[in-house]
Amino acid sequence: MLEYYSEAIVLNKEALNDTDGLIYFYTEQFGKVIAKAKGLRRILSKSNPHLEPLSFVKIRLINNKNGYFQLIDALSDKENLKKIKGNQESLIKHLRIINFIDDMTFEFQPDLLLWQVIKEIIKRDLDEFQAYQLILKVSGFNPEFSQCAVCSNKNTFYFNKVDNEFLCLKCSLPAFKTAKNADLIKIRSSQSNFERSQKI
Repeated sequence: MLEYYSEAIVLNKEALNDTDGLIYFYTEQFGKVIAKAKGLRRILSKSNPHLEPLSFVKIRLINNKNGYFQLIDALSDKENLKKIKGNQESLIKHLRIINFIDDMTFEFQPDLLLWQVIKEIIKRDLDEFQAYQLILKVSGFNPEFSQCAVCSNKNTFYFNKVDNEFLCLKCSLPAFKTAKNADLIKIRSSQSNFERSQKI
């Protein structure tokens, strides 16, 4: 079995059974990878504290004969996560951002530029709107050149991550009735020239 090494950020983790778990990583070398972590849910698990969402980790994986990756070990930068956890508002913001990254990426599609953007967002604690705009830009959905998918208005404020389309404020209202709130990501502040013009 081949071994793989990479730096990564933990996007999410979930239970697989009573003792094992699945970890969703975005890695520098391989893009998004989902790996099985044996014993992750055991009380005395040594790896669990290193695999909290938002943790930057150095990981070692093997490609199991069943076709999935298995996590062998992981070592995290605890100071970075400790700083984020110390601010509840910042923690919630960053969790929303990595959830967006998880939704916008597919397995085994490495993107070094996206990896660099992720590190920049987390380590510099960028504004949430800036973060979404950067992620969209490197993913091929540049907000600077966007227009509303419904009315072609160039003042877009939302991105529908299911349909991969931008919406203006006006057209986002009907969309909220048909889509889940989590599907619509606000990418700009509401205090815009568009909104101010509506008040005049």
